[in-house]
Amino acid sequence: MSKDARLWGRTAAALGTAAAMIMVGGCGGGDKAATDENGKPIVTIMSSKNSTTKINPDETKWFKELEAACDCTIKWDVVSVDAWQQQKNVVLTSGEVADISIGLFEQSDLAAYPYFEDLSDDLDKLPAVKKFFESRDYARKSATSVTDGKIYQIPNDVVSSGESNSTGQNLMINKAWLDKLGLEIPQTWDELTKVLEAFKTQDPNGNGKADEIPFNIRAMETQGFGWYSPFQLIDSTGISTAMTSQAGMEGVYVKDGKVGNFLQTDNFRKTVEYLRDLTAKGLIPKDGWSKDSSKWESELKSDGKTAITGMAINWNTASFGDLQDQYEMIPIPSATDDPADATAEQAQDASYNGLEIRADAPNKEAVFKVIEKMMDTDISVGQYFGDLGTYVEKIGDLHYKIKEDAFDGNSLLYGMGNRGYAYFPKGIKIENNPGEQFDRETRVYREQAPGLDSDDFWPGYVTPSDEDTKTLADNRTQLLNYVVTQTAQWVSEGGLDDTSWKEFQDKIKTLGVEDNIKLWQKWYDEYAKL
Repeated sequence: MSKDARLWGRTAAALGTAAAMIMVGGCGGGDKAATDENGKPIVTIMSSKNSTTKINPDETKWFKELEAACDCTIKWDVVSVDAWQQQKNVVLTSGEVADISIGLFEQSDLAAYPYFEDLSDDLDKLPAVKKFFESRDYARKSATSVTDGKIYQIPNDVVSSGESNSTGQNLMINKAWLDKLGLEIPQTWDELTKVLEAFKTQDPNGNGKADEIPFNIRAMETQGFGWYSPFQLIDSTGISTAMTSQAGMEGVYVKDGKVGNFLQTDNFRKTVEYLRDLTAKGLIPKDGWSKDSSKWESELKSDGKTAITGMAINWNTASFGDLQDQYEMIPIPSATDDPADATAEQAQDASYNGLEIRADAPNKEAVFKVIEKMMDTDISVGQYFGDLGTYVEKIGDLHYKIKEDAFDGNSLLYGMGNRGYAYFPKGIKIENNPGEQFDRETRVYREQAPGLDSDDFWPGYVTPSDEDTKTLADNRTQLLNYVVTQTAQWVSEGGLDDTSWKEFQDKIKTLGVEDNIKLWQKWYDEYAKL
């Protein structure tokens, strides 16, 4: 494919906007100088950065080792996660992508924009990457396009870092309040309701004020059922949600290999009715359904001394700031009297958005050398946790120990964490790993949620063709515009009855819910063949 074809989307207006927004030190652009003043090849890299990280890549030892391995000059630019959300579309429109992009693009981006190298015929030049795909079947499937067998991404592998198979969508309750009130962890909706009522009426934080928020929910989002949605209580009814995936955000799930949408189920109606009941009783604040996310996050942390939140869905207990020791992750309570009837939000394998190579990178051999060195275990550990010797002690082969000053709580201070690229081979041992606590806490859901090889598991890597992606997106937009508005009214104001439920079911059929189910089934079946 020619360079002109690859940059089909570029226009003068887009270039002007991109130049104003993405001054990223020479990332992208085939006409940029490909060598430095000493004649060494230049490799550009771009990644995002966690807000807690106190160091830039070019200040580390492992960065210098990457440069030594490729005998090149690396120009590595970082952008905050929030800033990247604003810049991403401009970068994709302009085609100004770096030689190596890390953690910036999703599979749908790679399918839609022709800027990225097909690695399927480069694997002999990338033996460490080839070995990675052979050892991580899920990563291979997630990276492979079923339409043409091409591979545009090397998934970021953190399976051994302590984040493996975790959803990040965790139900947490104030265990200190439970203990004070002499209550057990609720295992059913009936028990949960009684606990939340006690949180509301019995002053569990002991300040004499009626300021407790029993179930502090995140507001509904216009794009559907996504991160930290209270509608994960659908899992209580036996349907395992996949709300971290694009399909799952519109309600798609799979049961025994058959794709459905929970919007069409009695499970969804039952969940709406339960959430409405909690709202009517003041156990969910009415304004919670439209509350600004920054206010919600602030309420979780309160003043750092007196908790006001009884239960919430979030990433981990660190979401409660200085109050985190009061909270504990709990299993999803069942809608029935039998706790075994509940399932949980599906845990996608922790292979975050990975690494891509620009198809017309001028120094591709140097790029390959950088990537091969990134796959080295010492480099991966250093990049993820912090420099070996300074923040990480190497005890032996595949055996490391993280030093205390490398992190604060669960936050890494001198490593890239999941914003860099890391490959942890099986058998690695990492002592004093802050991620291990998260791993232990989330194991409670592994007993409830379907595993990666289950016929009830929706693989988040399923990526339809361009044509079907457009159809799905068009249907999804009109479907969710209606669904979110109607559902928000039901949970905050009431009004769900047999008549309105039938109207809802009839309406979503006209908006393409069943057309999308057919398309998702088609691509689910295709990926099952990999």
